[in-house]
Amino acid sequence: ERVIGEFAQTPHAARAQFVASNVHLALGDLAASLDAAEQGLTKFASDTRYAPKALLRRAELRHHLLQPQLALADYQQWKKANPRPSGDAEGAQVELSLEYLPKLDQPAPPLEVVAVRGALPELAKLRGKVVGLLFFDVECHNCPKEVPFLNELVRRYGKRGFELVALANRKKGATAEAVGKYAQEHGFGWQVALDAGNTFDAYAAEMSPNLVLVDRKGTARWHEHPAQLADWTIEALLEEAAASESRPGK
Repeated sequence: ERVIGEFAQTPHAARAQFVASNVHLALGDLAASLDAAEQGLTKFASDTRYAPKALLRRAELRHHLLQPQLALADYQQWKKANPRPSGDAEGAQVELSLEYLPKLDQPAPPLEVVAVRGALPELAKLRGKVVGLLFFDVECHNCPKEVPFLNELVRRYGKRGFELVALANRKKGATAEAVGKYAQEHGFGWQVALDAGNTFDAYAAEMSPNLVLVDRKGTARWHEHPAQLADWTIEALLEEAAASESRPGK
């Protein structure tokens, strides 16, 4: 804050403003991080290095704050102002966001799957719960790294109405036997199913792992790499469910 104030007319101030947003995000204060990003866009709109970064940060935060249409608008604005060559990592991430964000705040597509472990997952039967859909494939080397985090999610939030379902990609040549073996070897502690239709396409879940959160009404609300999930996001969805259940007449 001191750098922003004392060096307001230098490039250092724009960088400090962006770092402030990073710090608030690391501390789990999404609202403060969003405010810092928006200040960066307002105060340093002409800064060619940090204004685009602030715009991406705002898009990311709006997504985490369950504002997908606002996030989509930011990503579209960024893409228009910052054309990138094929293969650019930052541009590729934006393209992924542009694919799955339009599918949020929409009814979650039905799961065309076969059960591998546990009951056949059906979203209609899971209404009233917040459902996490983990999209993975048996050739994914990074997916097992997320298992401790995902098991912790279930431990922390399972009693509050969170349900996790793992969905394997059949396009990787997976069989039910191979998926079951993979899940057992890597400690999947949840229902596991194998895509038997176009579930991955319906959710724009091209990359593995991907996590989609579906609210108690069956609406897709959040979609990203599971490591990007903030406590605020899942807790907000669970609180929506709890508030609904506590209404008179429920």
